[in-house]
Amino acid sequence: MTLFLKAAAMWLVFLLLACGNGFVRQTFTAGLAGETAARQGHTIALALVFFLLARWFTRAAGPAGLDGRCLLGLLWAGAAALFEIGLGRALGMPWEHILADWNVAAGRLWPLAPLALLFGPVLAGRGGTGRRGRR
Repeated sequence: MTLFLKAAAMWLVFLLLACGNGFVRQTFTAGLAGETAARQGHTIALALVFFLLARWFTRAAGPAGLDGRCLLGLLWAGAAALFEIGLGRALGMPWEHILADWNVAAGRLWPLAPLALLFGPVLAGRGGTGRRGRR
């Protein structure tokens, strides 16, 4: 399997994790902690999982060089942003509603998720060695 197909498959894993995270947040956590706290907590948890999985994938099967890791991070982060915006538009959400999730000043932490996808691969070559012996 080519690196591109492996990276695309991994992005689908990220997508499934995000959907599952949102389901758990809406179904269980929001009622207990409130919408804002649930959204923030789940976003932080999802970003951490994304970051760790992105580092793991990059060390196990990803590109060895910094240029390739940067490209992988940009592709994953860009795909996540496009999916979020595209799905919102497809569901008929107004731009104000879609962009509200990106407003960190208003306490919305969603940008952490694509940032984790961006920096996970980039930082995978730093500290410690992976399967390929990269530093």
